[in-house]
Amino acid sequence: MNKIVWLASWFPSKEEPLNGDFIKRHAEAVSLFKPVHVIHVKRRLKSYGKTIIENYQDDKFVNLTYSIAYYSMPNLFGIEKLASYCYALCLYHKMILQYKTKNGKIDLIHVHIALRAGWVALLHHFFYRTPYFITEQYSGYMPEAKPFKPGFGFWRTNALRIIFSRVSCFLPVSNALGHSFQQHFPIRHLQPIYNVVNMDIFKTDNNTPIKDGIPTFIHISTLTAQKNPEDMLRAFHTLKHEYLQAFLLQIVGPCRSDLKQLAQDLAIDDCIAWIPETTQQSLFKLIQHADALVLYSRFETFGCVNMEAIASGIPVVVSDLPVFREYLLEGINAFFAETENPKQLAATLHKCIETMPFNSKSIAATAHDFSYQHIGAKLIEIYKKYL
Repeated sequence: MNKIVWLASWFPSKEEPLNGDFIKRHAEAVSLFKPVHVIHVKRRLKSYGKTIIENYQDDKFVNLTYSIAYYSMPNLFGIEKLASYCYALCLYHKMILQYKTKNGKIDLIHVHIALRAGWVALLHHFFYRTPYFITEQYSGYMPEAKPFKPGFGFWRTNALRIIFSRVSCFLPVSNALGHSFQQHFPIRHLQPIYNVVNMDIFKTDNNTPIKDGIPTFIHISTLTAQKNPEDMLRAFHTLKHEYLQAFLLQIVGPCRSDLKQLAQDLAIDDCIAWIPETTQQSLFKLIQHADALVLYSRFETFGCVNMEAIASGIPVVVSDLPVFREYLLEGINAFFAETENPKQLAATLHKCIETMPFNSKSIAATAHDFSYQHIGAKLIEIYKKYL
């Protein structure tokens, strides 16, 4: 049986249970068809202690196992980040060797997020001729991200050029992200693999509640500059005060007092419910009682919440980004508004309201290609070419 090891630079852990949860869902999808072992290295954020490696067998997916190393790094007078980076690479290497000692030769390494773990895959390719794939999700590589996140700077570009020099296949989560990479590197084998939706959680059925009363929108994000929550609030101000439209906006994300103040200044605070970050199961219950999701990002590599909303039977109101045009269908499961144009977003929200109610079954049907079975099978077909 083929031995596939994933090296995940991001992955859920005890300290950050939501970090890289989309990578975990990819692993779950592949494990429906083949055994997968995930290796992740996590620096402790809240405590200090000796390095420990914890091994897990997934409770639900019998073909899925994890090894997560937790380590601490003291203050090293200016070289702390470099020392932490190098130590993490050593731990990745150590854990791969432990896996090989127990299970034998690795047939394929799949890296998720090229920097850091890509270095380890490159090393094992040189010494053991192990083919490796790379899946990338980091939004800083999008052209629109330049004012907000580190992107293709000198160090990062040269590091990626080395890591990608021997990659067997590049699997970005969207064509838009893949195109951005092709502007910088001569990548020959590129196959976009979209993120997956857990349709055991996000679904529509005969128990879907009938929605009545005022239109309810939901926004789910980290509320960073990338997600542009300020312009979203300005659009809802226009919707309330110029279109004279009542609504409820549920904002799910970390607490930001400046956004709450902006909502007060715009006189829409009485129309907003602020909800802390929560689990996918709880998100589904919130989505289920909403009429539409709003994601007015400046840039994205995919946008997982869009497909989770659609799988739950509600449309999305989004910024008009090329990546969203790849998989969203205007007039069927999505409404588009020009990026960073709150007036147009307000008009699009009003159009969405005028189109209500929606056929939840028809909307949910458009999420089929993002199921565990579909994405998992697609990855397995790509693996077979190199195994």
